[in-house]
Amino acid sequence: MSHFPDFFRSILLLWPLLLLPLCLPAGAATLFGVVSQRSAAELAAGADRFLAAYPGHRLVLRTPQQLAGLSDRALTALWQEADTVLLAAVFGEQVPRLERLLRTNPPQSLLAFHGDRRLTRARALDLLEQLEGEYRKLLAGDGDRQRAQSLYRALAATGIEGLGGWG
Repeated sequence: MSHFPDFFRSILLLWPLLLLPLCLPAGAATLFGVVSQRSAAELAAGADRFLAAYPGHRLVLRTPQQLAGLSDRALTALWQEADTVLLAAVFGEQVPRLERLLRTNPPQSLLAFHGDRRLTRARALDLLEQLEGEYRKLLAGDGDRQRAQSLYRALAATGIEGLGGWG
């Protein structure tokens, strides 16, 4: 039974890699991810499997400790080159830098979970913006109801309050 917590933690960290094909453009795409030092080995193993299945994509993964060694210019370059940004289990000194990047250079797509509330809240706001856009399309007769429902479920999973009337 002592292996269950490690197994469960691995599943929680690897599932975003399973969702990446849905978040990345159809052609070759780049994901920039920041993951805790503790979770880096599991994510690296999942990344190898993902790249074997989707060889055209590029994954750039760093730990907060590695970010500390990057200049702001180098971090911004990695961020801007990405089609999707993943922030998994990120806490500590690098959160203000990442939060600043979220405000000044919003990524095309953001996956943020199990981390500092300032970063996961950004994920909820990103989903809310996408959901609002999809509902506007639906009202104009041009939207995708399944996509809107999927966005709503993802947004509800973030724990954001006040979703009554959206779903």
